[in-house]
Amino acid sequence: MDSGSFFALLVISVVVAAILHYGLKFYVRAGLTSFVSKVIFGYIGASWFGAMFGQWGPTNGTRRHRQDGSLQVGAVSENTTPRNKRGSPPIPRDPLCRFTTVVLLALACLAASALTSSAQVAPASQTKVELILLGTGYPRPDPETAGPAAAVVVNGRVFVVDAGRNVTNRLWATDYPLKDIQAVFLTHLHSDHISGLPDLFTTSWIFSRYTPLELYGPAGTENVADAMLKMFEVDIPIRRDLTELHAAEGATINPHEIYEDGIVYEDADVRVTAFRVNHEPVKHALGYKFETEQETIVISGDTRPSENLIKHARGADILVHEAYLPEHFDRVDSKEVAENLKRYHTSATEAGEVAAAAGVNVLVLTHLIPAGAEETFIARASKHFTGKIVVGRDLMRF
Repeated sequence: MDSGSFFALLVISVVVAAILHYGLKFYVRAGLTSFVSKVIFGYIGASWFGAMFGQWGPTNGTRRHRQDGSLQVGAVSENTTPRNKRGSPPIPRDPLCRFTTVVLLALACLAASALTSSAQVAPASQTKVELILLGTGYPRPDPETAGPAAAVVVNGRVFVVDAGRNVTNRLWATDYPLKDIQAVFLTHLHSDHISGLPDLFTTSWIFSRYTPLELYGPAGTENVADAMLKMFEVDIPIRRDLTELHAAEGATINPHEIYEDGIVYEDADVRVTAFRVNHEPVKHALGYKFETEQETIVISGDTRPSENLIKHARGADILVHEAYLPEHFDRVDSKEVAENLKRYHTSATEAGEVAAAAGVNVLVLTHLIPAGAEETFIARASKHFTGKIVVGRDLMRF
């Protein structure tokens, strides 16, 4: 029984007690109490009830013996009025009020007992998982979209995947404080995926992330960490030692370079697996799979259609996959550049094929090239994938 049911039962108890109280008072005044008590409780029950609570009606509950020796319950002597030690008459007690109180207390105890019992057998709370698209854009600046970034939130702990421009502002716009960042996972080291990382590192420290930033990524991640510390070598000592006095550990980074497929992070609630994707000529590019008891979320990073991605995304609840429209490259770039870009990204049509091959439940398209073509993205992806398709927007939640 939850708290709402408990209070509802208490309200019902009060109503029932009130009905009993005023209903029985009516019968008392109507002189029907003897009949009603016998019907409800039986002859013996009525006798017990009267003995316990006193006779209904104007009586002080005394007992007298008739001249024949039989017991007369509730008879009142004209000359005998019970008095307390000070000689004053006692305050009259209404048996109906006592009865009402007993009923109400009994029902309240029953409700409390039910609540306690249900609390003892209630199952443990499930893991709460949420996916938030922090940025769905690409290198071209756009005031409406941040650079590529996503957050997988598990029981309030924030796991950031990629950190494109404006990622800190987008995370600030959620209801999760920056201090709750558990780790950052980089898919690869292209500028549009890491340009917001220095800001995320320092600003989260300034706003109470007082543990080292756990930074996972491909080969070269340690160099990125060292470069950020070098970048802020003037700023950090001032904020740490002279002005804000922030905890020193928050201004440090623990880099974790990933060289092969496998589990890279695991705790009681979530397991994170990194796997290689094909983003050649980028030699080190990764996707990530987040697994909890409730669901599995896979994030592709930048890649062309990848068999290894299909393998790791098989049966996932949500696949977050990059997507582009070929005609956009043909329109804005030279033929050579357009062909180069097409070779290491995945078109909307191909993203649908990947989702169908992996058998995922939901396909979420991100890193959208270009923005503002939602209907076209859906039409292309749905040629091969019949499941749910979502064209991502910044701060969209799943």
